[in-house]
Amino acid sequence: RMYDDLTSLQLMTEKSNLSYWNAYNKGVVKIENIFNEAGNIGISSAITGFFNSWHEVAQNPEGHAQRTLLIKNAEFLSLRITMAHQSLSDLRSEILKSSQSLVNEVNSITSRIADLNEKIASSPGSLDLKDQRDHLLERLNQIAKVTTFEDNAGRKNILINGTPLVDGG
Repeated sequence: RMYDDLTSLQLMTEKSNLSYWNAYNKGVVKIENIFNEAGNIGISSAITGFFNSWHEVAQNPEGHAQRTLLIKNAEFLSLRITMAHQSLSDLRSEILKSSQSLVNEVNSITSRIADLNEKIASSPGSLDLKDQRDHLLERLNQIAKVTTFEDNAGRKNILINGTPLVDGG
């Protein structure tokens, strides 16, 4: 069990950053798909059509065709906004379910780390237990950026934004 603490810390930090940016990218791509403005199916084209119809009605207020087109464009805009709202609501529900799953995983990992901490404190020479704990810490750091420090008994204390998740055992 020979390794450099500084290199391990840098590697753990960068893996955490990678996980963050991967999750961020995944969310942004889903939002971009909801507000896809590349074609004529986005909200922007519907808004443009709606206001162009108002301009046409202003030019010819008594024109039946212009008023009918305005109503159709208003319905189309309403449909696009409703679809975007529903898609965003579905995405929010998906994120909530995903975060609940991650919370359960974090709780499981921290519980296992606390158990390993006690075993390591009672048997400081057990390097395989330290490797297991380091592997769990790596997974935990991929979920949420954590700060760790080791006490005199060899137990790792884990914090997220200064809030302790594991304090010794």
